[in-house]
Amino acid sequence: MNIYIAAILIAGIPSLAHGQSSTGNVECPCLPADYFEYHDNWDAPVDYETKIGASKDPKQYGIGCSEHDVDAQICSDANDCTLIVPLPPECDKSFCKRSWCYVDPDNCSRLHNPSSLFKDRHYSYATCGELDQFTYTERLKSLKDRTFQ
Repeated sequence: MNIYIAAILIAGIPSLAHGQSSTGNVECPCLPADYFEYHDNWDAPVDYETKIGASKDPKQYGIGCSEHDVDAQICSDANDCTLIVPLPPECDKSFCKRSWCYVDPDNCSRLHNPSSLFKDRHYSYATCGELDQFTYTERLKSLKDRTFQ
């Protein structure tokens, strides 16, 4: 009985892989919000509200390991695809429920990619212990309706 209770308690605790915290893996720490105040223009890109939504503060978006896109505009149409088989690339929204953060590419030994939203920013799912499904999905979408020889 005690093992059963312990298993329930452990299962309910969010886990992070060794060396990871809400600020990312020690080998690739998430950037703090104040980093961008000195290195970035805080004006959100023109398409920020279209892709992310007006309710999300661009100064907090991507700060710390979190599911930043879970309620973002780009993830809101995920239910429109539930009846399509096979699932087309534009319907893969598995990245929406994965934690990620912005990182310094010069101080990150984990997988990271340039942001498609903010110039001169790099994001990493790996530092938060997640797989980068976003990049995979975006690459597949870029190949849609193209012919290769």
